[in-house]
Amino acid sequence: MIIPFVGMIIITNPSAGGAVGIDRGIFAGRYNSFGSPAYYSTRIDYVEISTTGDGTDFGDLSSGRNKNEGCADATRGLSMGGNNSSQTMQNIIEYITIATTGDMTDFGDLLEIHREGTGFNSPTRGILFGNANTPQNRIQYIEIQTLANSLDFGDSALDIYANAGYSSDTRGCSSGGYDNGTHNEIEYITIASTGNATDFGDLTAAKFMSHGCGSVTRGISMGGNISGAINVIEYVTIASIGNATDFGDTIDNANGWIASSNSVRAIWGGGTDGWYDEIEYVTIASTGNATAFGEMAETGYDGAGFSDVNGGLGA
Repeated sequence: MIIPFVGMIIITNPSAGGAVGIDRGIFAGRYNSFGSPAYYSTRIDYVEISTTGDGTDFGDLSSGRNKNEGCADATRGLSMGGNNSSQTMQNIIEYITIATTGDMTDFGDLLEIHREGTGFNSPTRGILFGNANTPQNRIQYIEIQTLANSLDFGDSALDIYANAGYSSDTRGCSSGGYDNGTHNEIEYITIASTGNATDFGDLTAAKFMSHGCGSVTRGISMGGNISGAINVIEYVTIASIGNATDFGDTIDNANGWIASSNSVRAIWGGGTDGWYDEIEYVTIASTGNATAFGEMAETGYDGAGFSDVNGGLGA
């Protein structure tokens, strides 16, 4: 249920017996091509997902980074891997306490250097799926409340990167991606277990550089690249298996968004099609075109997105 509280929203999960978040969506890191010169940003900013409005400064990563991935539980959010300012891939994991503001703190290390996969989570565990570095088919996991290195989960059926991800409280999906060609496959895992990914179905078309958001029932992917940036939104029902269905359109053609959700709304900001700071949203349980939300606190694209109330946390 949803309970108003001091201008924000606390979303509770009855099965978990209490509050699980204050409705914050986080954008962590990005590449700012409007800078002179362009630069890899340390910026972290946040919005209240159930409202509309512009991003607010939260703090900083330990160094400028993009193509990092995010996951979160009810209190803690993580940034994993990414490119630094010399375009060198990193294996760093850092975290913040989402209800506060401040800079990222060291969490541990990934199993190898990493960029441009996808991150998603259950209420306790974060997943990193795909990698532009070798091995591209490795799936890693993290216990979000335990400061430690990532662990091996299993393998994807595909060597993949630039894939989209979304999750419910039990199941996570990876869709699309690129490796010597563009993919339309969707795969899934049961997050609480370990093992290899299983075939789920297909996207409406092969694409890469899409970004995903989830609710307790539905996963959506937004935009991406098919011989150029596209504006397509499509969805699946995460508990079932099957092909994706058209949802609607984003406002602009773009890829490289930073995305987040609160199990009711999906939001995404930035992108690579010349607008760079705008945030859009949709209501996940419906279908239709995206609506303007506000602007990020700093322009850029390809950062980590997460929230304290997302598909893995429920409502």
